[in-house]
Amino acid sequence: MMALAPALAPEKTTNFTAGIVFQPTPKLTFTADYWYVRVNNVIIGAQPTQAIFDQYYLNNGVVNIPGFTVTQSAVDPLNPNALPLLGTIMASFQNTNALKSEGIDLSATLRVPIGHNGLRWTSAAQATYLSRLEQIGAGGAEQRYDGTLGPCEITSCSGAPKWRAIWSNTLDFNGKASATLTAYYTGPYSLDAADDGGVYHNCGASIGADVVATVDTVTPLQCKGKASFDMDFTAKVKIADHLTLYTNILNVLNQAPSFDPSAGYGVYNFNPAWRDRQFIGRYFRVGAKLDF
Repeated sequence: MMALAPALAPEKTTNFTAGIVFQPTPKLTFTADYWYVRVNNVIIGAQPTQAIFDQYYLNNGVVNIPGFTVTQSAVDPLNPNALPLLGTIMASFQNTNALKSEGIDLSATLRVPIGHNGLRWTSAAQATYLSRLEQIGAGGAEQRYDGTLGPCEITSCSGAPKWRAIWSNTLDFNGKASATLTAYYTGPYSLDAADDGGVYHNCGASIGADVVATVDTVTPLQCKGKASFDMDFTAKVKIADHLTLYTNILNVLNQAPSFDPSAGYGVYNFNPAWRDRQFIGRYFRVGAKLDF
């Protein structure tokens, strides 16, 4: 639980972008954009440390760490003289130095008429490369997250993969009907998270900090989350001026999510942010839309 802190400084953002557009023909367009964002005085919640738990259970419930207040859970009626479990950890929000991100956005779009009956094919691809994502703390200490499972406390341990891409292809039948196939790609990531005590791209040194160990407690069970790929299909047809029928097929390939023991705090054994559709499986929807 976090409390408001009147001494908080406001966040201040600096950002800039630079891009180019290349159009070799009227039907084909390429774009590339570099972006940079830095947020100073980032407001974060104070992160509980292992020292809080150690002090509580080894010091009979007494915690002497500045900025943190702990409360106990209810007394165990079967063991009334035992130390109650740690209930809540309270601390104020606080400013850290800065959060910095930078990367490149790429796109390509192709529009091609087919025949003379109004049939048109449109192919559009977009990709984002996250080159750097880091939090800079007091004294210049850096926690780097790009290409990892972090920042866990911001993304619910869904991670910040370096690559993400979408590619859609649409056939439009003179505005009366259309069919679209869309592919989604999310790149792999390492299972360390610096904000949970992990070491950037060091699997062995991140055991216990989101990286899960095997039964020998020293061998990582898995060091990387695999890349994700799935496809959706959408079709619609206009029956009358006010009536449109449509159908969707989500996860066309009926792919199952890959095993990930660390994502989502290890609750699901797969990454619910990037693989939720794969967990559901192939999914069909059919409907009608009335416009008046």
